[in-house]
Amino acid sequence: MLPPLPRLIGHRGVAAHAPENTLAGIRWAHSAGLKMIEFDAKLTGDDEAILMHDDTLDRTTDGRGKVRDLSLAELKKRDAGGWFGPGFAGERIPTLAEALALCGELGIAVNIEIKPCRGRAKHTAARVLQVAAEHWRPNWPLPLVSSFDTDCLIVAREKMPNWPRGFLLETRPIDWHDLLSVIQPATLNVGDTHWSASDWADYRATHLPIVVYTVNDGDRARRLIDQGAAALITDDPALLAPALGIRLS
Repeated sequence: MLPPLPRLIGHRGVAAHAPENTLAGIRWAHSAGLKMIEFDAKLTGDDEAILMHDDTLDRTTDGRGKVRDLSLAELKKRDAGGWFGPGFAGERIPTLAEALALCGELGIAVNIEIKPCRGRAKHTAARVLQVAAEHWRPNWPLPLVSSFDTDCLIVAREKMPNWPRGFLLETRPIDWHDLLSVIQPATLNVGDTHWSASDWADYRATHLPIVVYTVNDGDRARRLIDQGAAALITDDPALLAPALGIRLS
């Protein structure tokens, strides 16, 4: 089920070069020659799926307040680019449908991280997957659907069993082997700084591809690949590419 993973995956689009979770970031990723990006999907107050990491607007827009309290129409009025730089002023929060359409047009594979607001995990997962399935095209590579929330991944397994799932791990849960059998992931998406040598050995023993986030150092990237990482999620692919012998556009 899992399409081939490129060595480098852009984080939230390409977070070092364009405002995160925006269409501008997707376009930058394409211009750089990236084959795959990761972005976050959550729900508005009126159940529209959008690209957004935080529960609030404060950090990545000129607005304030909780995403879950605002409609899509209200969120579309906010500037999601000016905070990053004047050249991105006026960039809007994209819907998941808009992001998928652009990725499909540009030929970029996607890792959709389901990012629910507190208490909305199952509902968010079901709605995000519904929107993604409605807009998916048969000729597109299957998305990798990931989440830190196991309820989201269980919903993903039930709703879209043929779509590969990425089990996001910041630290290794005590019951993680039980969770593996329930989630049935296609990848382990592990945090770069939160594992020990024994953790890594256990991850590798699953024989699942290991995707490491968020790696922004060339030497570190090379060591991780040498240790068996299948792919690296990065804010700055241009920084890592030379260390991995990858030529970007």
